[in-house]
Amino acid sequence: MAVKRETLLGKNYRKIQPKLRVISNGSEKVNAVRSMQCGSVAVDSEKLFREAEPLTVEQVQPTKATDLSKSAKRGSLKELATDVYTNVFIQTIRPQTEKLPGETSRRGNIITATVNFEQLKQLADNENVSFVEAGANVNAPTPTISNGKVSEPLLTRWNFGSAAKHHNGEGVLIGIIDVQGFDFSHSDFLDADVLIVLTNEPQVALNYKKNNEKRLDYMNATNAKKYLNEGHFAEGSMKPKIEAAICFVEKNIKRKALITDYNCLSDALQNKNGTWIYNKNGEEK
Repeated sequence: MAVKRETLLGKNYRKIQPKLRVISNGSEKVNAVRSMQCGSVAVDSEKLFREAEPLTVEQVQPTKATDLSKSAKRGSLKELATDVYTNVFIQTIRPQTEKLPGETSRRGNIITATVNFEQLKQLADNENVSFVEAGANVNAPTPTISNGKVSEPLLTRWNFGSAAKHHNGEGVLIGIIDVQGFDFSHSDFLDADVLIVLTNEPQVALNYKKNNEKRLDYMNATNAKKYLNEGHFAEGSMKPKIEAAICFVEKNIKRKALITDYNCLSDALQNKNGTWIYNKNGEEK
């Protein structure tokens, strides 16, 4: 007969991410050291932080149980630490009406919060909470860029389900996120006439967020290059999107590119919003 395990996080402890359970099972002293290595853990006690000994990279490597000294004893917590805080994501079954402990922001049924371990138990006991996950540092992607030749993937790779249902992909909109540039000479783009770039702005603007800001409905590739050289578009923001659009439309006089916000896409496709970029002979206003 299985024995129901009781923990300091209560009977609903399985709502807590396993990694978060491990963190909460550490003493205040252990988590003071952990806070020096983990961006989502913080100690709200100057005394604890001063007493914690920083560890070297070698010391924070995982250790096998067989490598531990036989005299090493595992401690046992009597209560959850209240001076240690962690950033968490909370998923609810339905949109939460009341504010949760430590809540910092919310969107739909996803809530962010900064809580101590006692508050973790409160979240687990909340009937509307389905899961609590520890926050994590956002690491910049490190793609491998090479000039080597990339072989074309096998056609069978693109066989998704029944062609009778998806009509061989006709009318399918494909989204590409965080790319390192587009190669519009690739055969996959030969039949494409329109490039849609979705961003967080409804239109491209000159003098962005300045008193003399001007939003553009249309521009041709020639003027788009001019605006680039004048420094209107920021690195890592609108600039790479404009560069991609120019590269695309210059490959074929019939091509055009649209830059807009996702929520404005429907209006933009009806020329009611967004910024269209044409070839050199394109219209501008």
